[in-house]
Amino acid sequence: MNKKELFILVLGLALMPGLSACNFSMTPDVTPPPGFQAPVYQETEEITAEPTPEDVETQPEEGIPEPTDEVVEGGDGEAEEVVEVVEEETGEETSPQVVVYGTVVNGSGGDLLEDLEVNLFGYEDFDLVVELITEVDEDGSFTFEEIELSPDFIFFTTIDYMGATYGSDFHIVEPEDAHLDLSVTIYESTADPSTLVVDRLHVFFEFLEPDFVTVHNSLSVTNSGDKTVVSEIAAEPTLRYILPEGASGLVFEEGGIGQPYLPTEDGFGDPRPIKPGSGEYQIYYAYKLPYKRGLEWVQPLTLPVDLVVLFLAGEKLELESDVFEPGGAQTFNDIIYQVYVGRNLSAGSEVGVEITGRNPAAGSLLSLNSKTIGIILGTVCLALAALGVWSWFRSTREAGIEIGFGQDSPEAVMDEIITLDEDFEAGRIDEVNYKRERTALKDRLREQMKNK
Repeated sequence: MNKKELFILVLGLALMPGLSACNFSMTPDVTPPPGFQAPVYQETEEITAEPTPEDVETQPEEGIPEPTDEVVEGGDGEAEEVVEVVEEETGEETSPQVVVYGTVVNGSGGDLLEDLEVNLFGYEDFDLVVELITEVDEDGSFTFEEIELSPDFIFFTTIDYMGATYGSDFHIVEPEDAHLDLSVTIYESTADPSTLVVDRLHVFFEFLEPDFVTVHNSLSVTNSGDKTVVSEIAAEPTLRYILPEGASGLVFEEGGIGQPYLPTEDGFGDPRPIKPGSGEYQIYYAYKLPYKRGLEWVQPLTLPVDLVVLFLAGEKLELESDVFEPGGAQTFNDIIYQVYVGRNLSAGSEVGVEITGRNPAAGSLLSLNSKTIGIILGTVCLALAALGVWSWFRSTREAGIEIGFGQDSPEAVMDEIITLDEDFEAGRIDEVNYKRERTALKDRLREQMKNK
């Protein structure tokens, strides 16, 4: 710092006390001079500021009442505040709901296994729309809560138990239904087939080709015990069927070899369980045998058979047998069938016939299947009456068992609907007839469900 800068600093420090003691202001003097008059301004319209959102009082929306606080006297004289709550209507309608419940009953009398599960299936217009699983309580009860539905829903439950699947009855939902009881009866399982008997076996000999005869077999098995008969080893046949030597072209009404039937050295096997009851098990199958001017047909029996009925297409053919008795002749679609009857045949035995005569292939106009066989069987009851077999047919009808293959049951009708759907998708039936037949089948199914 030079001498000049030092002098200025000392001078400033010396003057500071004097400056702070003076009434010193940097504000300019605004005192009006003598004789000054203030100017006069004209009045203008008052300008108001725009209201802010905070200044605007919130108004209730039109159509919605404003909540009010109402004070009323309570029972003890004290004021109680009652708040009126107004709910806003959404306009949405809730779907109807149903509670499905039931009980798992052991028809064999034993205790239920632990950790059982029940499956619930719901179909709308025969499309699967509900598939649920729930556990079974210790007392055997189960519940499916608040299931949304619409009219004409079809519900049923199933349960897998000891190698077999059991199901409840089908139930078509009605508008007033709020609770559905879909209980299921199950059974213990056994590999002992001693309670099984073939209550009927129908065999048709049909000539469609010059060098072959087609043999149709339709049979029903009754399990008189209180346990379901299953195969001794998993994935092995429960029942075995022996085919005659030279048989070919094996076909089934449903499925085939591998689904579910199993090939064996001398025929095929069926792994399906056989539940207790009359006619619980049924099967239809057919095969071809070479035929020139005669045939010796031999069929080993693996189960006892109450009744065997043979149908031979062609009036000029002859059949000889030590087991079967003639039962007359019946005509169906201009085809004459000779009827033969055999009864009370033991397991392990063989039944055989010898057929002779020219192959009447050119005269056979009807291709048999399980449904046409069922129709034909309905026409032969009078012929069998003369042989004392009519009482058997009558007893089966009274028990609710149809003579033909396949009962007119809800399950059978649903199979018809599925087949009809497949025919429509494949273009084998036009839309008009498809809708008409489908409506008729649905009405028929609904009527059966009501009568169950």
